[in-house]
Amino acid sequence: MRCERCGTVNDEGNKFCFECGNFLQKKVTDAHLMLAIEAKSIGDFKEAMKECKIMIEENPQNPLAHKLMGSLYYHEGMLDLAIKSYETVLDINPEFLDAYYELGICYFLNCQPMKSVAMFSQILEKDPEYRASHYRLGISYYHLGDLENAKKHFTESFVLTPKYLMAHYYLGLINARQGDYEAAIQQFEKILEKNPKSAISSYQLSKIYSLLEDPEKAEKYKKLANDLYPSGSDII
Repeated sequence: MRCERCGTVNDEGNKFCFECGNFLQKKVTDAHLMLAIEAKSIGDFKEAMKECKIMIEENPQNPLAHKLMGSLYYHEGMLDLAIKSYETVLDINPEFLDAYYELGICYFLNCQPMKSVAMFSQILEKDPEYRASHYRLGISYYHLGDLENAKKHFTESFVLTPKYLMAHYYLGLINARQGDYEAAIQQFEKILEKNPKSAISSYQLSKIYSLLEDPEKAEKYKKLANDLYPSGSDII
């Protein structure tokens, strides 16, 4: 087997190149990777983890194995272990942008929004075209109370990716909190244009029109919200 790193021809049974020490069992690793991905796709996380552990034992420097393990821990709700796996990926390969992204989500869910901001910011420094990072930065800044930076990134998000309706929703919330009710109304109406079944947007509009002392429109959107989301009460 020829080493991909240095070109040395090794015996087929060798796990590592005798010249440079590079891991050689790529085909075996690929087989375990495919088995892990297949197991994950059908929800058999235990089996997928088993395959990932085999890959990591064979090659502790395999970033794909650690990343997949991080994803499995995440889906099992083991955020601390997921974070550790993603951090390991970045120790091995600091250019693995998807690992920054998934680590940022884990930090946010683990109540570490400053760290999530750092992850998503690093992605945009390395690749300004990584559009999803703007939305995630917006959420992180919003929960940190930094409404101006949140606004900036939510705006970037829907300009670059119009399908991100939640960016409009958060902008509506921010505008309402800042007392710019007309701007807030525009954001929620944009959502309803694309998704007329958005109960929460109708509910927010009913609140705003109540504050603007427009009972007719407030009642209209309140009724629409309740019709879309019947709950037996007026609270959505």
